[in-house]
Amino acid sequence: MSNLKITVLLAAAMFLEAVGYGIVAPTLPFIALQLGANEFETGLVFGVYALVGVVLVIPLGLLADRFGRRILIYIGLGALAIGSLGFALAPGLGLLYVARMVQGIGGNAIWVGCLSMQGDMSSREGMGRSLSWLTAAWSFGFMLGPLLGAVGETYRTPYYIYAVVSALALVGSLTYLPESFRSSGSFTVGNFLRVFRLPNLWVSGSVVFLMAAFYGAFEAFVPRYLNDHGVPRSMMGVLFCGLAVPTIVLPPLIGKITDRLGDSRLLRFSLPVWTVIIGGSMYLMDLMHPMVAFVLLGAAEVFILMPSLAILHRWVPTEIRGSASSANNFMFSLGFTIGPILAGQAILSGASYHSVYVAIALFGIPVILFVYRMLRRLDEASSGKTAAGMGAVLDLP
Repeated sequence: MSNLKITVLLAAAMFLEAVGYGIVAPTLPFIALQLGANEFETGLVFGVYALVGVVLVIPLGLLADRFGRRILIYIGLGALAIGSLGFALAPGLGLLYVARMVQGIGGNAIWVGCLSMQGDMSSREGMGRSLSWLTAAWSFGFMLGPLLGAVGETYRTPYYIYAVVSALALVGSLTYLPESFRSSGSFTVGNFLRVFRLPNLWVSGSVVFLMAAFYGAFEAFVPRYLNDHGVPRSMMGVLFCGLAVPTIVLPPLIGKITDRLGDSRLLRFSLPVWTVIIGGSMYLMDLMHPMVAFVLLGAAEVFILMPSLAILHRWVPTEIRGSASSANNFMFSLGFTIGPILAGQAILSGASYHSVYVAIALFGIPVILFVYRMLRRLDEASSGKTAAGMGAVLDLP
């Protein structure tokens, strides 16, 4: 099968995962509310999605680098179907937590499997543009997800539809998706842990950690804030579509810019700008139409996500790509766990929505300084312009 056809299949898997992720924003906070959840418990419902990424970081990396990337995509699609059915049927908060964790297994497995497989097929010089097609597909799914979340008589109806589609996608992947990589030997936990010595992992991981902390809190509580201000459920779906549109249109362009100008240069500029925008996001909603804030957040996200993913995959040896991708997802999961839980506790204690997002932006200042330090180390380690430079950091043969 040609690389183009494989890319289309991987993009379809990313698209489907994003649809399920997007359905959550206009539905899950209100399902949790119907089941009696307070602000902290609502934050926990969102946080446990990512908690499984923290727990599964080693198993997912070992599976990808020992048995291949494809098995993770199988696991991911199956978990999405089961988790969605759980959302549709959960009679209480306990099972809602379980369904959310199963969905988290699916999301983490698909991200690690798809990005690793795409990275295997991509040249180092074109890595940014190559990965951009998958992130654009994901964003397109995220745009449609909230619209699907607004369909049906109840908040649970969309999950029945999604469960069926995910099951059909699993059957299709079992039939058509080939493997891109198989290890020639054993791969141990010790080998996996060595990827944390890579400066490019710490650059990408720090960025996605901060990004996930913000978006976890944003998706958990902004729908409630909008609801309190009279914004109907259907309009919430449209607003989240506005967030997604720039992340669909811009990735191929930003990926190309990243390949030409350099990952580090773009990230050094865009990360501080994004941090200022997230800190002022609630004030933008108050001063202007909420759509302005949503679109601006979506556009700014692309400028930090594309160079950080390119930095990770461009300079990682193929034999540990799955582990590096899983470790990066670990950082995302850690942020997405901590963000909504701490935000929920802060709001429950009397903090305003505005102050929560300002606090996240202020936390971003030391993160930015750390990223700048790691970028300097990365520039030194990759001075040979080959992944062998990164292999030397790990003492790989």
